Amino acid sequence: MLLRCPPECADLATEIDYDSTLVAGTRALVEELMKTSDIEALPVPTDADLSWQG
Repeated sequence: MLLRCPPECADLATEIDYDSTLVAGTRALVEELMKTSDIEALPVPTDADLSWQG
């Protein structure tokens, strides 16, 4: 799977203790990722708490 996006439209963040990888980008990028059947993608608010306590 290859998604093309200019470097300034997306950021990738990962954490060894999380069970997810976060991709930040434009609304269009998020919608495109959610339409991609090869991956599970969900929108996450910027203030979401992804910790076990959250």
